[in-house]
Amino acid sequence: MNNFHPQDPKDPQDETIRQKIDHYFAFDKPALETFIVYVDESNFSLVDWLGSLDFLRNWLFKQHLELGLIDSIEYLHCASKIAPNGQSLSTLARLTEEFLELYGCERATKIE
Repeated sequence: MNNFHPQDPKDPQDETIRQKIDHYFAFDKPALETFIVYVDESNFSLVDWLGSLDFLRNWLFKQHLELGLIDSIEYLHCASKIAPNGQSLSTLARLTEEFLELYGCERATKIE
């Protein structure tokens, strides 16, 4: 399954997807390659993954924490693989939120 490629260059959602990809990955090709692999092997859409990355980055900011992009993608990958307590949650962002509530984010460092 290929969840990565936007389909319609005129679709506003596809433009938003392109902008988010550029925002996160314009200067980090290895992170983009990892991201593509994880999106493609998951049951979640590209939109879910980008929304989850937004959610994680916002959560980290509110907690005064930082986490590298590759580590952020790895965190989402873990969250995508494990539904806590056997729950089936509808979006990767919701699953990520639950994962953060249960486990926090050990690799994140405090912003001084």
